[in-house]
Amino acid sequence: VALPAQRNWPDFMPIRVVLVDDAPEARALVRTAVRFRGVFSVVGEAENGAQAIELARRLKPDIVVLDIGLPDLAGEEVLTRLRSVAPAAKVVVFSGAEPSENRRLVDGADGYAVKGTQLDYLIELLETLGRRHVGTVSKNLDFSFSSSAVARQFTRETLASWQLLPLVEDALVVVSEMV
Repeated sequence: VALPAQRNWPDFMPIRVVLVDDAPEARALVRTAVRFRGVFSVVGEAENGAQAIELARRLKPDIVVLDIGLPDLAGEEVLTRLRSVAPAAKVVVFSGAEPSENRRLVDGADGYAVKGTQLDYLIELLETLGRRHVGTVSKNLDFSFSSSAVARQFTRETLASWQLLPLVEDALVVVSEMV
């Protein structure tokens, strides 16, 4: 059974990004660059730390691009609070300061890029961090009349746990044919 050719990974699961920077121009630059790549969806933007934390809590993004020079909270505090409200989100610091000036943030973040010189690096880093790594699972079947139902239920549960529910219908067709 062939899957429909027009469906591909980005159609199902774009990499969901929240941008955090007090400079609207910086957010616009990153927003344009990630949209141009075609695998991202900017789901929220914040101009301060409190907004960033609330957006991350509510939206559960895949990635937060974080400027650390925010007007209300220190970068390290924002990073710590982001980790608590959205533990699965990757946090990439995008700062005007060199990494050597922010050792603790570099160690606590999933990535670091310097503003003005590394926009291409930032986009590549976001794409690499945002790719979902789906594992492998298996299920032994006893080849009874109930094997098809067991396989279909296993497939539904596995795809739900991997957050791939848009693939369920196609996967169930393949699983049913295989059993």
